[in-house]
Amino acid sequence: MARRIPDDDARRSAAGNWVLILFAVGALVMLGAAAYGLAHGQNGQRDQLESRFQGRAQLGAALVGSLFSASAGTQQQQAAQRFGDKINQSVLDREAASGGSKFIAITDSGGHVLGISSGGSPSGLESDLNTSPTFLRRALMSNSYGLSGINRDGAVYTALPFKAKSGTRVQISAVDPKLLAAFLGGTLHQVSTNANSQSLIVDDRGGVIARAGGQPKGDVLRTSQPVGSTGWRLRFIADKSTVLAPVSGTNKWLPWVIPSAATGRRKGSRTARPAASGAPRA
Repeated sequence: MARRIPDDDARRSAAGNWVLILFAVGALVMLGAAAYGLAHGQNGQRDQLESRFQGRAQLGAALVGSLFSASAGTQQQQAAQRFGDKINQSVLDREAASGGSKFIAITDSGGHVLGISSGGSPSGLESDLNTSPTFLRRALMSNSYGLSGINRDGAVYTALPFKAKSGTRVQISAVDPKLLAAFLGGTLHQVSTNANSQSLIVDDRGGVIARAGGQPKGDVLRTSQPVGSTGWRLRFIADKSTVLAPVSGTNKWLPWVIPSAATGRRKGSRTARPAASGAPRA
């Protein structure tokens, strides 16, 4: 007749079950702590990725502004040498042709036309300048440069104040936006490095001066940064899943799976009980 399992064996079995329960509770606590840490870390990484997205647009806008500033300084010096005293019609025509401008005009600080190249209308330009447009005010206030939006004649007007014997004069150039797009293209391509993003320079009226990159659709991130004191802005648009790829898809869930799997392996290793050292007695 078989012997009954002694009470101490039953107590040991119950104690083993409590150990397993306590271990399972501890594993859940550890998993919860790991999950909290991962969630907190991923949120921080997401903020960093979005901040980097904003920073790229800010850097691009600063680079565009610096291109205009550097170019303006050189052109002001040249304008002072060429038109600081007498204003020669042939020189105006030559400068307009060499720079690809529709026309170049020299005005006083009040917007009165002192000379204009062939193809330009003195009365039409004075009519535009008599309204004291923003681009002219910016140029005079900063003593640097001003840029209009795309005008009704399809040109962008640039204003460059310079010192003359009779006081301050302003060089007004009517520039084809395509020339500006070529001038700015290299910088914009550094901002938009793939087909999942697009960078644009827009004027103060919302007209597109230049663009680079693809045309993202669907769920996107957007930012808009000012370009110097021009009134223009750099707009940067990118596919959200591309920007946030390090914390999206499998990259988002895989770190959660790893501690769960590790916890499962630990639990499984504790559930296997060692075999009895000997057979039960008859």
